[in-house]
Amino acid sequence: MRFPIHPCFYFLWVLGIFLTGHDYSEAQVNKISDERRHQLDSLKALQWSLWDSVQAEKENERKELEEIRAQQEKDSLYWKIAREREQQDSMRRVAFDLLLDTLKSDTRTISLIGGNFDQIPERIYELKETDTLIMLNNNIRILPKRLSKELDLRVLNLSRNQLSKGKTRFGKNRSIIYLDLSDNQLKRVPRSARKLKNLNVLKLNGNQLSNKGKRLRIFRWDSLGKLDLSRNNLKRIPGKIHRLRNLEYLNLSYNRIRTLKGLHKLDKIEELEISFNPLFLDPRYIVSLPNLKRLILRNCGLIYLPPEISHFENLTKLVIPENRLTSVPSEIGSFRSLENLMLYKNRLTDLPEELYNLSNLIWLDIYYNELTTLSPGISQLTKLEILYLSYNKLQKIPESIGEMINLRELYLHHNQLRSIPSTIGNLKNLKYLHLYENHLTEFPGALLDLRNLEELNLSDNLISTFPPEIAAYENLHYIYLDKNNTEKGSVEYEEFKWALRQLQEKGVRIRFDY
Repeated sequence: MRFPIHPCFYFLWVLGIFLTGHDYSEAQVNKISDERRHQLDSLKALQWSLWDSVQAEKENERKELEEIRAQQEKDSLYWKIAREREQQDSMRRVAFDLLLDTLKSDTRTISLIGGNFDQIPERIYELKETDTLIMLNNNIRILPKRLSKELDLRVLNLSRNQLSKGKTRFGKNRSIIYLDLSDNQLKRVPRSARKLKNLNVLKLNGNQLSNKGKRLRIFRWDSLGKLDLSRNNLKRIPGKIHRLRNLEYLNLSYNRIRTLKGLHKLDKIEELEISFNPLFLDPRYIVSLPNLKRLILRNCGLIYLPPEISHFENLTKLVIPENRLTSVPSEIGSFRSLENLMLYKNRLTDLPEELYNLSNLIWLDIYYNELTTLSPGISQLTKLEILYLSYNKLQKIPESIGEMINLRELYLHHNQLRSIPSTIGNLKNLKYLHLYENHLTEFPGALLDLRNLEELNLSDNLISTFPPEIAAYENLHYIYLDKNNTEKGSVEYEEFKWALRQLQEKGVRIRFDY
């Protein structure tokens, strides 16, 4: 007998579906004011307009290169090289066939790279102990189900073949932990891949995956720790990415992703690389990811870095180079665990004082910007070991730099420096010092106190004389002093040449205008 169901039960049923199975790619949007929303929309439109114009130029360059390549292919020399390569591939295939015949039954690893195979060799199915199969760079079009049925493979590398969605089949397999299907012709993730329950590493980069129309398949791979989806046609972060609850590394570079929408619920993610995307950092989709340690946003056309980036509070590495940033927010100083900060090749004119609160910073890279001054506050970065300030417009360096006693590498080349503070002599741990392409008129005497220097570059300055005491360097490997205003023929010049000969006898490589 069927009993009528009260409408309340329908409501509870729908609510249950919503709570347990709703699409977590719809991130909880952070609330912002209408005024800021309009501001963000303007910035977004400007950034994407700049991005599209740059991509159009690159597309024209690509077409020109293709035309040149097509013309070269008509050339007889091209076909001669192609035939030689084909002969080499054939010879390699013969060698691999002979190798397969000699393999012992207990062989565990088989590597057949560039063997011109168009299918899995029958001989492999006889080698039951094999757990690693590498068939990189072949012409395989079909992955038969029997491969995973008959062999307990742990590692399967089929990168750079011609696999497509419909002809890639996996049997029920619990042994494969590493699967590389990169650089094939996959438009969808093979449905049979859902059977790979113990998969830990999955590489799908360099295919034709997209989330146009039907959503990109992301199965419940509970063990998956690393996923590479770079170099595909993704327009957004896959909607089902939240299923990968144990994912620690995600690479989405070289796609067409425009926002970070859909990242929440990746509680265990430690490294996110999303470079070479037209990414706008909309604060509405920047959520706290408690385990995120490394964030890489290279060449995304960024013109704006929102204060909300501080939500990624546990970062140890933040890489935002080759963008269009003219400033960074003061909130960048809140990353107390940050060890590596890369902001090179932007358009920064100054740095917020709060940046010098990064007490654990070891590596700071700000080269290729438009800095004209450097705050004395930089000395607060007491743990800093590597400092890149080259290719800016600096005219002087603060005296406080002498307090950064842990510096090992200091790059100040391609600036407008006329002098170096004497306090630089306090940097006893300094090994690499590059000061070339500046306006120095005198050799900075304090450099003679840097006894641990291994490389000193003072090329392309205006220095007329160099001290003979330079011969006392004991750890030096390279010294570059050419292209200066050296006064030849003087007593000082002859004394210095004698000092250089002493360095040469120690094995130091020297560049100097004799």
